[in-house]
Amino acid sequence: MLAALAAVLVPRLIGDGGRQPQGKRPSDGTSSSSPPAASSAPPNQSARTAPSGPGSDVRTAARAEGAREKKWTADVPGGDDERFLLGGWLHGGTAVRVDRLGARGYDAATGDELWTVKPPKGLRTCAASTGPSATSGGIGALTFGKDPDRQRGCTRVGAVDTGSGKLLWHKDIGESNGAGITLGMTGKALVASGERGTVALDRTTGEELWHYTDGVDNCAPFIRTVGPRTVVLLQTCFHADAGAASANTVRELDAGTGKVRWTYALPGNVTEPRVLTTEPVAVSLGRGGDGSKDALLVLDLKGRAHHEIPVKGPYGELDLVRSEERGRMLSEGDVVIAQTKGFGGEQAELVAIDTDSGEVRFHRPLPFGSMDLLSLGDGKVTGMADYTYPDEPVRIVRFDLAEGATDGDGTLPYVASVDGIGNVAVASGRQVVVFASSSKSPIGAVGFG
Repeated sequence: MLAALAAVLVPRLIGDGGRQPQGKRPSDGTSSSSPPAASSAPPNQSARTAPSGPGSDVRTAARAEGAREKKWTADVPGGDDERFLLGGWLHGGTAVRVDRLGARGYDAATGDELWTVKPPKGLRTCAASTGPSATSGGIGALTFGKDPDRQRGCTRVGAVDTGSGKLLWHKDIGESNGAGITLGMTGKALVASGERGTVALDRTTGEELWHYTDGVDNCAPFIRTVGPRTVVLLQTCFHADAGAASANTVRELDAGTGKVRWTYALPGNVTEPRVLTTEPVAVSLGRGGDGSKDALLVLDLKGRAHHEIPVKGPYGELDLVRSEERGRMLSEGDVVIAQTKGFGGEQAELVAIDTDSGEVRFHRPLPFGSMDLLSLGDGKVTGMADYTYPDEPVRIVRFDLAEGATDGDGTLPYVASVDGIGNVAVASGRQVVVFASSSKSPIGAVGFG
């Protein structure tokens, strides 16, 4: 029924305190002085500790047991293009739908409209913070521009308080290098990409807290991804001779300080890397050809242990296309939760990977196809079937992470208006809100409980 929203792409790490090359100050990226000396990719280094400090809002565990009922539906205004779904948040009993016309808050229990936030004058909404870094302190992030289809022109960022329904501030940070938009909420900061590189802005005032300048160590980020306490950069570094590109690297920043935590150089034959989860980090390693040599790279929280998991194994073929921002993968502590592709008569499977050892803890067939993962924590992962047949209930199942045993099983009723690709589901306890992606229907959200 549901496939989580196609997220806008946002965004080797040197652990702060790690050994630095003699004669050079630590490359923390917070200075925009003279360009660094030409060099090849930095050496692999790891952090001394796991990420700590305040992070994004923790997803409340979703319950699986019992049959839910449809409690409410909410229509949204505008034409087909204006209703285009950009994201959805759930915090403190307020469900928020984001589209081109702005953000709209609803009482998650009743569906009553609480507030509306419109874009600054003359602009439209381009993107919203999503996934594990969707909100922090009940505040979410938006970008604005004159043409939402031209993402590089969406240079104005702003913070929305889900409690008061206020646009706290907005400011222009200029066009960034790299693909897509970096956007996420972590700790006290809104993290985005602008003309000065990766920048962290105070979530309540918009004041700059730190920035990480592109080009440090001759490495240029092309994708940035914001996690609950970190920012993960995929970047290309350049050799001194003839400017030839070296292997792509993964670099993790501390979201509280902007300091580099660790660096890891990807194998030279990787041509299409992509960050799929952030804490711990999982990266798809695309090697071209028929895809048989592709793999999933998992690293522990300190960036020390790193293991390649073959794309094909006893579990089937891993789905390395959709990330945690799309609800298809999640990670926490020492585990990455992935899924396999279900096709050719094969069932999709849930796969738990230990990031310390690189071992597959378990893989379990999913009786209803692939899932939208709603929550991960306390040794449990809960997901909802992303597709079902009309008039059949939608399954919600919770699995124990020890061995993959079913720990809870429930349903919610089929609703045609939210049966389609691109929907976003959020949950807390028994409450489930599905934000509809279809621009052909005025129904923008449906609440279950």
